[in-house]
Formats: sequence, structure tokens, C-alpha cells
Amino acid sequence: MVSHIADIGLEVENFEAFKALLPAFGRSSITVGNYSIAQSKSGASLWFFKDPVTKQQGFAPHFDGESKINVRMNQEVSDEIKGKLEAVLGVWCIDAQTKEESTPIFFDCVNVANLKADKKTDFNLQLTAFPEKISSFRSEEDYYASQEKVKYQYSSNYYISYGSFNGSPNAGFAGKILERKVLKNEWTNQKFLWLKTESIVGIIDVVASLKFFAELPDVGDILTGEFYLSGKLTPHSKSIFAKLRKK
Repeated sequence: MVSHIADIGLEVENFEAFKALLPAFGRSSITVGNYSIAQSKSGASLWFFKDPVTKQQGFAPHFDGESKINVRMNQEVSDEIKGKLEAVLGVWCIDAQTKEESTPIFFDCVNVANLKADKKTDFNLQLTAFPEKISSFRSEEDYYASQEKVKYQYSSNYYISYGSFNGSPNAGFAGKILERKVLKNEWTNQKFLWLKTESIVGIIDVVASLKFFAELPDVGDILTGEFYLSGKLTPHSKSIFAKLRKK
């Protein structure tokens, strides 16, 4: 997790250099429930949390982007899970047409301690992907040509949740870049890349250090790789008619 902070413009040489940034974090932080959230103007954020039982403290990196995926919880969110520094949750992506559960998504939920959720509760998921490996291709033809010598080929719009096999907040996927921005984190003045990417599960906010690329990917390119996933869940807002029916 800590290694991924470079993907939001927080590349530091050591822990002492990170500690030197704490005053800047404090000046731009807000408290939301059980979290102290340092928010950069770039959209990058650090979610600080203290375990109420062990008293251990930690943080999780995140990016507040434009991802919004309709999902359904596939597990109970117990008090034990809410007390963990790192809480991996599993949800089902809901098919837009059939409204049925389709693709599983496992991710590190940054706001888990504030959730009120039972199994089968529906949420909007804002999903951020931090790359372990990442590549881009100018066209689908280039993408498929890169796989000519491999035994199994992946489509240009696939999603594999590694958490389905090992419970990790990781996935491999490919999708099309819809929007690209080079952003600057004012805490360090370092730049990083935001790629709004359309995948089979929906829009994903991909953030990455510029060091990943010899040449920056562009809008329309096919993006693929393996990623650590951070997510924030928000409840579906109910219409006034739904509320009246409930009464």
C-alpha cells in the first residue's frame, strides 16, 4: 500500500521524508467519522485510521475521481472488519440491463469503518486502481498483436478479480482511456497521471506515477495491467417517492 503513494504524487525517499509532510497533511485534513482524511486539491487523499482495539495507526492512499459503479455487498460488514486498518471487501457488480449480480470486485475499502451495511446492500463504488504493472496500446490491433506469442489471449475489455482466488484487493483488467490528465500534488509539487478508463465493470480511476511510461498514454488507447484497488462506498440515494412508499 505504502509503495503506491508515488502514484498520487507522494514519492518519498524514506519514512523521515514522509513524516516531514505531516504538517501539510494536517492543514488539509478533515475528520469524517473514524477517519482523518488529508485531501489534496489534485484529488489525491490519505485516509488515516486508528484501530480501536490494537491502537495501531495507519493510512490508506486513495483518489477521488469519476468512477461510479453500481455494486451489491456479498458479505456482512462486521465490527471486526470495521476495526481493521486494511479491510478488503468483496462486492458484485450489478449488470445495468438485467440488474443481476455479475462480476466480483475485491478492493481495499477506505471508508469501511463508517459503513452501515448488510449482505445484499447496494452501493455506488468509486474505484481507484494503482498499477503494479501497466501498459498502453494505440489501438486494439496493437493490443492483440502484443499477445500473438502467448498461449492465452485477453480481450481488450476484460476484468479478472484476483481476490476471488486469494482474497486480495487486486485485479487485472484492460479498457479504453476516456480522459487523461497530468495532475500536481501540492504537498510535494510532484506530478502524476490520472486516466479515466472504461472497463467491463464500469469506469475506473487509474492513477500512476509518470515513471511508468516512456511515452504517456492518450485518450482512445487501450490500457492494461495488474492493479491494487482502493474503493469508497456510498449508499444509493433514494428518491422521495421511494421514501414515501417505505412509509
